[in-house]
Amino acid sequence: MTVTNSAPAGPALAFTPTGLWPQVDLMPPEVRAGRRLKHVKRILALVLLGVVAVSAVGYAGALVAANSAAADLESVQQETARLTAEQAKYAEVPKVLGDISQVETARRLGTSTEILWTPYVNALRAVTPAGVSIDNLVAVGSDPLRQAPAAANALAGPSIGSIQFTAKSLTMIDTSDWLDALDGVPGLGDAWFSTETISDAGGVTFYQVSATVQITTTALANRFASTEGN
Repeated sequence: MTVTNSAPAGPALAFTPTGLWPQVDLMPPEVRAGRRLKHVKRILALVLLGVVAVSAVGYAGALVAANSAAADLESVQQETARLTAEQAKYAEVPKVLGDISQVETARRLGTSTEILWTPYVNALRAVTPAGVSIDNLVAVGSDPLRQAPAAANALAGPSIGSIQFTAKSLTMIDTSDWLDALDGVPGLGDAWFSTETISDAGGVTFYQVSATVQITTTALANRFASTEGN
């Protein structure tokens, strides 16, 4: 036979464990302050390292730039020295060019009143009537230092000089047609006869006239006028 003793059921206890115990900070404030200081120092050290690193990178960049600038400067100085040496080789060129310019100016000035006389002498011979000889031909003109003298004929137009000559003929000279022929020569104009006489030499009677024809600017050779703009 089995005997079971059963205790009477009592009231249940209402208890729930929390696993948490009250915390009490017994650390002295000095220790806590020291720890915070160490933390701040660690942060400052990291910041300082960063600043040093950035400064080092900047310095390195500046050093590279300075070296590059120095190299460029040396290259420029070498090129300047080379160009200076080259310039010395041609130091006489400006003087020569100046001399050439002066010569060209002098030539242009000296030939500004130049007339090629041969064609005009031939033209005068061509328009001279048959049987008439020209004597004592004199050309009067201007030069770079003085103007031509005024024409003796008050009706003559502007000119740069004149041709004066005398002509002889055994017969009377038709001066009217001759004047037209002289005025028809390019570069000549305002031809006129000043005197006409009858002379005798060795029993030979002949007619003698004196003539003047003006020279216009068309007669100028202008051989070097094209260099005036250079």
